Amino acid sequence: MTTDPTRRGTAAHAPHVEEDWADAFVLELRLLDVHGTVIGDALAEVDSHCADSGEGARETFGDPVEYARSLDLPRMPDTGWRGMVPVLVPVGVQLAGMFAVSASAGPLRQGEAVAVTGGQAVGALVLALALTALAVWAEAILRLFIERPVLGFLGFSAVIVAVVLPGAAVVMPSAMAGLAGPFTSVPAVVALGGGVLLLAVGCFLEIRRRDADADPVVDPRSAPEPEPTGWDRWQRWSVAIIPFWSVVLFALGWFLPGR
Repeated sequence: MTTDPTRRGTAAHAPHVEEDWADAFVLELRLLDVHGTVIGDALAEVDSHCADSGEGARETFGDPVEYARSLDLPRMPDTGWRGMVPVLVPVGVQLAGMFAVSASAGPLRQGEAVAVTGGQAVGALVLALALTALAVWAEAILRLFIERPVLGFLGFSAVIVAVVLPGAAVVMPSAMAGLAGPFTSVPAVVALGGGVLLLAVGCFLEIRRRDADADPVVDPRSAPEPEPTGWDRWQRWSVAIIPFWSVVLFALGWFLPGR
């Protein structure tokens, strides 16, 4: 089987299937936790039918998402909370790093220690709830980010604000006076260095987890190296989301007026 060099990702291995149809079909099966080899078999069957009949996939099989669901292919075993631990730990470590980095900005500029406040405890509680939601509604959240990236970005931004805003009570005493009281302090340089270290460790754990869990979609009719799909590209870049927001929040904390 020859492939069209102008086509990218998994669709390159299904030259008789419309590229957008193939991408949507594979993405839906990914979200349904179908194994990569099973996805490759299903896509190969569609491509073979289109090649023999001369018909388009949309014309024959209809909507790719509905068709993918109708196949009722076996899913990978659901390990429940135990299976979510390798996913949540890197995210939690990175978010803790973001929290420390953002909290260190103002005190570092002013030459003060980072006060650990009740507001930061509230932010940590919001963070724990957000991670729990990620575990419980993982598929829905992934769908939101992939199918509606702008809305997903805004939703994630809202979570970041909900985590960081209570901890920022020290620069908004009139609005959050009840949360501003410190109960301990940490040198700003230590908070910043610890936060950067946590971000680096979290990113490393996330990249290693993805490499270990790699499950490429492989065409059973050939053995070329599978090319990156839209799903793969999303996973590759999503690791930079929390470090990006850490930089943004540090910059905001640095330039916001102090007390």
